Amino acid sequence: MQHSFRYTMVSFLGTFLMVGSVSAQLVQAPLPRVGDVREYQGVDDWTSQVRSEDRYEVIGSMPEFTRIRTEYKNLNLKNNLMERRPTEEETARSDMNVDYFSKNGTTRRVNFSWPLEPGKKWTYEYTVNSAGNNGDIVTISYRMAAEVAGWENVATPAGTFRAMKVVHKGTMDLPTGSTGAYKVGWTLWYAPEVAGQVKVTYQSDSPVGAPGARSTTMLTSYKRTN
Repeated sequence: MQHSFRYTMVSFLGTFLMVGSVSAQLVQAPLPRVGDVREYQGVDDWTSQVRSEDRYEVIGSMPEFTRIRTEYKNLNLKNNLMERRPTEEETARSDMNVDYFSKNGTTRRVNFSWPLEPGKKWTYEYTVNSAGNNGDIVTISYRMAAEVAGWENVATPAGTFRAMKVVHKGTMDLPTGSTGAYKVGWTLWYAPEVAGQVKVTYQSDSPVGAPGARSTTMLTSYKRTN
């Protein structure tokens, strides 16, 4: 079982839609702006094939939540064509973290622990309900450690940005009966200039060490409102 491009990007919706302030070493939590637009493209690193094209637009905001209009296109592996899903509206946390609801209760993925500064570390655990091979619902558990690696210049199709790099590493445990824990990791580059992520990478390795999913998602265009 592996992380999808959509799972990575939707889980970080709040990041795409915020406004932040930054000092030389410190990045404060951002605030939403109605009308902001972000567009991204996800690529399979194994094949260099485009797998997803996503668009996110802020249509409303509250102190703790942001309302987003989403447009998704996914690669259909059967016919090798990009297929558009119907436009949807979703709500994301304004602090850019994600709450998940499962039989074990509510857990949270801490994408960013504000304020950000180089060397800052935190740990977290969360569980996700997912469809199993037989159509049943299974619970997947993650145990992660994150660290702010520092500033980097990141080149994307939308331009080159000064971004704060945040690295997440840990394990993904599948339901009872699986062969063991997968090693997983994702890295986020947050650019205050565009008030959102400009790059996301993801990778997973099987319990026996075989490399699994590898993906890179880049900002392709954006619009900032005043």
